[in-house]
Amino acid sequence: MKHIFRLLLIVLAATACKEVYDTPPQSLAQINLYDIDTESSKSTLTSVKGANMDSIWIDGETASYFQLPFDQSGMATFIVLLDSVADTLIISYNSGLAYESMESGFYTEHDIQWVSSTRNKIDSISLIDTLVTTIWHENIQLYLNDSTAYSSSN
Repeated sequence: MKHIFRLLLIVLAATACKEVYDTPPQSLAQINLYDIDTESSKSTLTSVKGANMDSIWIDGETASYFQLPFDQSGMATFIVLLDSVADTLIISYNSGLAYESMESGFYTEHDIQWVSSTRNKIDSISLIDTLVTTIWHENIQLYLNDSTAYSSSN
């Protein structure tokens, strides 16, 4: 009986002393794609690469929206290929720390100041919600025209 009690006490102590740590949540900006003529959601072949970065965020996926991370620099530039037509998307923002919990600590929130792009496939941009938090929702709307990378010539 004594041995069972000691074993139970050791198990209880080991469980109570276990370090609790959660990965901090990540703030991502959500960009939704729309058709300029119908103003309805549009799925298109999408690839996104950060300018001056080695990472490819999205690689040839059919999507009606995508999410992008920001760093602490205050300006993010992405090369966006939509139906194989390249555009440059530039997003200016301010960043600040927000407290999540004792287990995960702080995470970074961003406040989008402005968005601009080249006008190859992207026709216009609407900034819907400037606050980029851990609750992922639509921040930016990109309205796309029907231009393609390849045109047939007769």
